[in-house]
Amino acid sequence: MPSPPRPLRPPPASVRGFLDAHFASPDDLAAAPALAELLRRECAGLDASLRRAEARLAAAAASWLARSAEARADLRRVRSRGVRVGAEDEGAEAARTVGLPALVREIQRIDTIRLYAEATLQLEALVGNLEDVAFSIVRQAPKFNLSSILRKSNETKWKQGKLLHAVDAVRDIERELVRISTSRPQWTNLVMAVDSRVDKTLSILRPQALTDYRALLASLGWPPSLSSQDTENQIPNPLVLMNKENKERYSQSFQALCALQHVQGNRELRLCQTAEVTPALADLKYFNRTACFDNGLWAIDELVHPIASRMEYHFAKWSEQPEFIFTLVYKITKDFMDGVDDVLQPLIDQARLVGLSAKESWVTGMVKMLVGYLERQIFPALVCSYQDHATVGKPEVDSSWMHLNDVMISFDKRMQLLADSGIQKIASLSEGLSRSLSAFSIYTEHPDWLQIWADVELSSAQDKLKSEMEDETNWSCSGQHDQLGHMENSMKFLLSTREDYKAPPILSSVLLEFEDLSWEYVQNIGSWSGQTILDDQTLDEENAGVSPGFVASLDVLTDRTTKLKRYLNSKDFLDLWRSIAEGLDYFIYSSIRWGEVSFSDPGAIQLRVDTKALLHIFRPFCSRPEAFLLF
Repeated sequence: MPSPPRPLRPPPASVRGFLDAHFASPDDLAAAPALAELLRRECAGLDASLRRAEARLAAAAASWLARSAEARADLRRVRSRGVRVGAEDEGAEAARTVGLPALVREIQRIDTIRLYAEATLQLEALVGNLEDVAFSIVRQAPKFNLSSILRKSNETKWKQGKLLHAVDAVRDIERELVRISTSRPQWTNLVMAVDSRVDKTLSILRPQALTDYRALLASLGWPPSLSSQDTENQIPNPLVLMNKENKERYSQSFQALCALQHVQGNRELRLCQTAEVTPALADLKYFNRTACFDNGLWAIDELVHPIASRMEYHFAKWSEQPEFIFTLVYKITKDFMDGVDDVLQPLIDQARLVGLSAKESWVTGMVKMLVGYLERQIFPALVCSYQDHATVGKPEVDSSWMHLNDVMISFDKRMQLLADSGIQKIASLSEGLSRSLSAFSIYTEHPDWLQIWADVELSSAQDKLKSEMEDETNWSCSGQHDQLGHMENSMKFLLSTREDYKAPPILSSVLLEFEDLSWEYVQNIGSWSGQTILDDQTLDEENAGVSPGFVASLDVLTDRTTKLKRYLNSKDFLDLWRSIAEGLDYFIYSSIRWGEVSFSDPGAIQLRVDTKALLHIFRPFCSRPEAFLLF
């Protein structure tokens, strides 16, 4: 008996959906043969794909089995013979893995290009902003003459605001350049291109800012008349006599100019640091880290320049009497000192030029003005007289040289007292100014003039020595040995007075030599971390040695004091070594950046060790040299 037919199962939902899509009405049945043919072709294609996949799987399995067999054979050889896989196998493995590092390098290159493009676009926007501001200031400049400044304070405020905007733009550019120089030092061309454009813009901004500042000073009545009907009173200072409105305008102009100089100084500092590691950016003018402030404060220098033009009228009448020139400079400097300090020091503090002194900047500006005049007018005439065959060897020529330098020594002392009055030097900015605060800085640029002075002093000393040696009474003397074993005469001495022996030049020479040798060491005081103390030694003064950077200074100082002790009489040497000790104390104390110093325990120990070494040099001359070296 035949089995009953199985009941028909309903087709799956996907099939029903397929049929509903193609046979929505009875009229669609006519397309059934074509649809069936299409389905047969698709099934045949799927079958062919399945067979190809099976073939690839079989080939892959065979290849895997072959490599597995080779690997097992290699492992057996390694275990049995201790040999490495053959060179051919290593080459094949390297060929399979060499593509990955190349891909990584390519990705890194593309990422670097992206970062470079982003940095370039950002710098382009910043520099463009700076150039736009500079262009707007220069374009507006013809509208601002002296009368308009007096009438329209709002226009002055607009220009000062634009200048401060330019300063902010430079700060943003510097911040980005510092980041690039630190993280991407190889992008030298980009940094150089930006620096070139910024320098060109600043070369336009600075003259314009100075022009506006000078016009404002002229409107305030600066410079004042140097002559006064009452010679006992000081010359009236227009800065002190300003009303509230003028004081506000001057304050804005002063601070804007200080801000511009400050960002310029930061740029030079960065360029100096970059030049040390990037020869392509090296430039001699950037090697001095405080070059910007060594040249003085722009706003105060502009106060000096108009006064200089009036003073030089009087200087021309005193070419044969240089002491009058120095006296006039000192008087003008002193007369304006209090007003400069009262008015300008608060503005400097508001500009956040920490440690910069208005008094010192004012004195430095006046000294620079005097040095410039001496360099143009006085010294060339002396050099010509010294080298002229008609006057060579004449006593009056040598006397003029020595007299001028004696006046310079006295002038330097008086000006230094003015600059230091009420000032505690705590920052690197004031240190730079202090090092240039001397009329003798003229010899820095003219070593041939220094050689002439040395020859004149030597010739004078030889003449005096010759006359003393010809006196027979000077050769009869009794002597005794001092504690150092040196012969000390008790009756007659050659060149026995300070005036004869030129003690001030000797003192200056010793102090300058010590300063040059120890400058870097003194600047690093407070940054030690105990490098001179060995790891296996106890951290105390007994085991610590003198700082290597201080040894040369101590050796030279020991040599100089020993020789001076040998050739000077006891009275002159006593005064001289005490002056040297006081000068060293002042130099070291004023050069330490007390506001930035933070001594570690090893650093404090190192400073005590170095101080003891310095005191040891003077101990043969005094039982308590600490009384003269207090730093």
